[in-house]
Amino acid sequence: MKKLKEIYNSFSEVMENPRKRAIVIFCMYIIFFLVVILMINVGRSFNNKSETINNTNNSNNNGQVENTLNYKNISKEYEYKADIEIDENDEITKYQITGKNTSTDNSETITKLNKETEEYEATEKPIIINDDFMDLNKIISYVNDKDYEFSTSYKDGTILKNYLVPVKQLDETLTSNENIEVNVYELNDTINKIVIETTNFDKIKNSNINSIIYFIEYKSL
Repeated sequence: MKKLKEIYNSFSEVMENPRKRAIVIFCMYIIFFLVVILMINVGRSFNNKSETINNTNNSNNNGQVENTLNYKNISKEYEYKADIEIDENDEITKYQITGKNTSTDNSETITKLNKETEEYEATEKPIIINDDFMDLNKIISYVNDKDYEFSTSYKDGTILKNYLVPVKQLDETLTSNENIEVNVYELNDTINKIVIETTNFDKIKNSNINSIIYFIEYKSL
């Protein structure tokens, strides 16, 4: 407290001297303008950085993904593995489909998990499985020009973007206001995985459906 009083007295003495008071006021103006200039430069730097991030074009050498909001020029040749979980009448059935999508090869293999042996065995594709929900280009067409609901970045560089797609967009004859959920995973600007929960679409046609989820991994060819 004594120290503060000494400082106050010293400052008062300085301000009583016209010459010293003028110098103090002049220095205060200089400090004020320096602070203003610094704040302006920081603001400009932040804006420039934001514009750089927002305008970044994330196209890769294969042209698979053009940017992080709208996926264009998707590779038309790829192989995929889809794990599908169907909960119907509270009974979960798991399928696995592997295949290729190229100009010369559209083959696929369908297997079903045997709960007793815990191994996948060859089977017929059930009607409830929708090929559109495994077609990379078709899925991306659902989310093109949409804002994602949220985004998550992982330590390995993977970026997840979550989208909601209206059921009406999948079938214009439907009147439901529900959405399906599409999660797109990118690594090095390439889509390598998509997870889709199509429950709100499928339960319209089959009331016994509790949930259907597609886990699809992609690899460009």
